[in-house]
Amino acid sequence: MYFLVLLGLLVGLVSLVRMRYARASRAERWGLRLSLTGLLLNLAAIVTDYTVFEGTLVEDGGFLVGTLLGLLLLTVGSILAGIAWLRSPGAPRLGAWLVLLAIPGMVLLGILGFGNLPSMPVAWFCLAWLALGGYLVRSPA
Repeated sequence: MYFLVLLGLLVGLVSLVRMRYARASRAERWGLRLSLTGLLLNLAAIVTDYTVFEGTLVEDGGFLVGTLLGLLLLTVGSILAGIAWLRSPGAPRLGAWLVLLAIPGMVLLGILGFGNLPSMPVAWFCLAWLALGGYLVRSPA
């Protein structure tokens, strides 16, 4: 199930990249690239965590590289893109603020009981992507 959530985030991010890339600043492009790489690493981690690799060194490596590095890249990339969105006219404002508040938002979700490592940070990004999805739907193709 978690795989499908990340896959949905990936589809949304690819859609946003395709829509914004031509007019994106250098900072926004780097943010989108880092975010995309982070999501792909998280998807790879899910494959190593919940398939035939369970209980092996591959699972441990997948967790370290995929989950931890992936979440770090997703967070840093999203914050970088969020800063660029706030500076760019016509960019998603609510989504920008939600990704900028990613770290405090993750802490808040942890305090509220969403303590599982991969799902707690991704839960915050799901909230941000609801706002970004609204931007994608309202924007002309």
